[in-house]
Amino acid sequence: MRCETIEAWDTLIPYICGPFKYLGLRGGPMKWKQLKNLVNSNNVKGISLLTQTYVTQDEIADFFDFQIRYRIYAGGAGLTAPMITI
Repeated sequence: MRCETIEAWDTLIPYICGPFKYLGLRGGPMKWKQLKNLVNSNNVKGISLLTQTYVTQDEIADFFDFQIRYRIYAGGAGLTAPMITI
């Protein structure tokens, strides 16, 4: 899936229903809460994440725990990791 703005992700996420073995997310920025809600509500097993992800100071530990637990692959062709903005 690809969205270019935080608002576009807000519009799209409610229409996504799973379960999914794997999701590929691309495009513009998204908030950590949006990603977490998408994964939790759709029984997702793995994610390829090529977006800028906004994480607050209070969410850092949860974000990295979630990344390990749900096998979030951050990076891809020509990229080493998504930008995480704190």
